[in-house]
Amino acid sequence: MVYIAILVDSNNHIQSDDKCVKKVIIDNQQTVYDYMKILTNRYDISKYNAYMYNNKCLGYDIPITYKICSIFGLALSVVLREVAFTVPMNPFKHVNWIMILHERNLFDIINLEGDDPINKESIGTWHTWGKVPHLLDKNMDNHPDNLVIIYDAPIKIAYNKFQLRELINVTSGDTIMIPHSSKRIRKSVLIEQLNMFDGVLPLISI
Repeated sequence: MVYIAILVDSNNHIQSDDKCVKKVIIDNQQTVYDYMKILTNRYDISKYNAYMYNNKCLGYDIPITYKICSIFGLALSVVLREVAFTVPMNPFKHVNWIMILHERNLFDIINLEGDDPINKESIGTWHTWGKVPHLLDKNMDNHPDNLVIIYDAPIKIAYNKFQLRELINVTSGDTIMIPHSSKRIRKSVLIEQLNMFDGVLPLISI
């Protein structure tokens, strides 16, 4: 076995230290997912941040299933750059959401890097941190907390749950046209699953 020391160059001013170096020693045959589990178990705040290597986001641009050795080769130590959650960035690049996408098998959402089919805003919209007004209208805010995933076999596509609920409410008749495919389905199919909207990235089958 070959072990590698992965260090983090951290300037997270939420923490008390001006600079905090997080260190994890790991077998290079393990995966990015294994590393992230160790990192977040050891340093809880890490789950809210993103980690960059060569300007690519670990676990997102660099797939979470990759082995450590396939990324860093035979290096015995590497340094990652930490991007704190206070810095505007798509939340799906933060460790907690990366791990949810992996564990829920949702990396194949076809508009993960695209727009919502109804409000046309990007998936994973930043919450306008530090600006006034502090929060976007929930119908336009495509933060992961506000999304549902429509499973229209074989594809998965993300929708703003509030926009989708409004579309259901304003549509007369028994059927509704699903924007991503222009296919009409019975409203009851969605209404029966509305209770799932309160979950984290719920998967709704149509």
